[in-house]
Amino acid sequence: MSHVRFHEDIGLNSRRFRCNGLDHFWGDQLDARWYAAGDAGGSAVVVDGIDGGIVRITTGNVVNNDYNISWQDIKGFIVSKQPTLEVRSCIDNSSDTTIRIGLYRTSDENIVFLIRADEANIQIACYTGGSQTIEDIGVPKDTNWHIYRIEVHTHGSTHVHFYLDGVECTGSPITTNIPTQYMQPYINVRTNADVVRQMDVDYVYWRQDR
Repeated sequence: MSHVRFHEDIGLNSRRFRCNGLDHFWGDQLDARWYAAGDAGGSAVVVDGIDGGIVRITTGNVVNNDYNISWQDIKGFIVSKQPTLEVRSCIDNSSDTTIRIGLYRTSDENIVFLIRADEANIQIACYTGGSQTIEDIGVPKDTNWHIYRIEVHTHGSTHVHFYLDGVECTGSPITTNIPTQYMQPYINVRTNADVVRQMDVDYVYWRQDR
């Protein structure tokens, strides 16, 4: 897990008021909390022996096929409880792959990192009620391992901090179009060509107020 310090408003003396969890994807299958879904030909398989264990999310081989892992109906994260989500992952191709990593309810209610086939750089975004705020962070997409971290805070006005590999992103924090509905961890990969694409996920860490 990264060594990113939590925002200054959250100190060590508040740990007892928080719940957290970590999934390293060890073993031979996804933990029961995870739900895998998507188009035919896709899969989410735990692969032992790579960085201790990963989940490999693979699409089908038809353009716009996608596959994801989420908590499905366990939408336990809400902005008012200041959730944090951190994911270490990589993709096998950046030119025709679209990914979303973040907290998600629907396509209109989510807080995510975006990699898009038609964009050169990684983006950060908040969506709610049909409106959106999207920021280009100025970092080119690639196939390297990266740590994506989202922290929601409510001191002052509600805002969302985004970190890539321990560095706060350009355009962060986002202060507009932040969803207020319950959400869940969500990791999605889509192929934008008639080829199979994949994303490897090393771990997922989450935390929020009780």
